[in-house]
Amino acid sequence: MKQFFTLLSKELIEHKVIFRIPLFLALFLVLNFILILYNSNDVSFNFKINGWEQFDNIQLSMGFGGVIGSINTLICGLVAVICFFAYMPKTLLKEKQEGSWNFWRSMPVSNVKTLGAKLVVGLIVIPAISVILLVFADFCFMIVAKLLLSDALLQSSSINLHEMFMHIMSYINRMIVVSIGLLPIACVLLVLSQLTNHPLIILFAVTVMVKVLGYTINVLSGFSQFVSDWNNISVSALFDTNPWQELAIFSSIELGSVLMITVGLFCYAVKLMSTELNN
Repeated sequence: MKQFFTLLSKELIEHKVIFRIPLFLALFLVLNFILILYNSNDVSFNFKINGWEQFDNIQLSMGFGGVIGSINTLICGLVAVICFFAYMPKTLLKEKQEGSWNFWRSMPVSNVKTLGAKLVVGLIVIPAISVILLVFADFCFMIVAKLLLSDALLQSSSINLHEMFMHIMSYINRMIVVSIGLLPIACVLLVLSQLTNHPLIILFAVTVMVKVLGYTINVLSGFSQFVSDWNNISVSALFDTNPWQELAIFSSIELGSVLMITVGLFCYAVKLMSTELNN
């Protein structure tokens, strides 16, 4: 267990982008809230959303903060997804480029633990950081709202500690679904990053190719739709009022197949790493 936490610490130290993007947004939020308080006599809030059908799935007027609460959820969730795709393709490539890849030859650490730590960072630590960002954003918003809004508006917008807590728990529930959706993609990237220097480009190209083949070859249309639906989980779960519905559209056979493919990809990534370290 101590080795595993050492591996996690190493990943967090070497990949500072995991913290920099959320920190930048947090500072941006602080700046905005300071400006709002400074100009509190002239503040007015207007929301206009055009041409974004996904917002039909969000109950913007319900829950903590109404529209602002929903936007906080969306932004923090997208930050987590962006950090995931900034981290996973580079985690093995960076070790190769900086020479630390060879260092693991002399360390009594299994490849399973090494790659497992990378999955934990991508699928658990990054979402956890986004939860902290959401707590910060919600708390700052609640302070500003209590200073500027009347009690009637606070009540109608459900701005209180209890609703804030429920909002955060709802977000954690969403991020669990997001992480499940990203798990197979993470394993694909662990494999591709050992076969090519541009894993994200290859993944994007293959995804587009599968979608095109689905339109041109009827036999592959079902598989193409399945891949498209699965790829959409990580974003759709941020919008849907019940994020688990994104997984409910798949049959038990399909979910079992995804699980087996994911395990197979992880084992193949471990094998590739063992082969390269032994060369």
